[in-house]
Amino acid sequence: LEGAWRDARRPGALDGFGFLDHVERSGGKVTLRFSPRPGAPPTVITLSSAGQDQWSGEMIESGTPRSVTLRRR
Repeated sequence: LEGAWRDARRPGALDGFGFLDHVERSGGKVTLRFSPRPGAPPTVITLSSAGQDQWSGEMIESGTPRSVTLRRR
């Protein structure tokens, strides 16, 4: 598995996108890890299937957890 990320909170930022460092699928869960900025701790997203074309879970960014949803467009 491979992929890319984009931070929609920072449109136009030159460091607001990049490739995923690690993607792992285990059972019904997917874990994504990437470095949002040089020197910043990695952001980790853990998702579970929430129905057709949708995943939900948690993103830990700079030590702070946040609920997230991933939808296919």
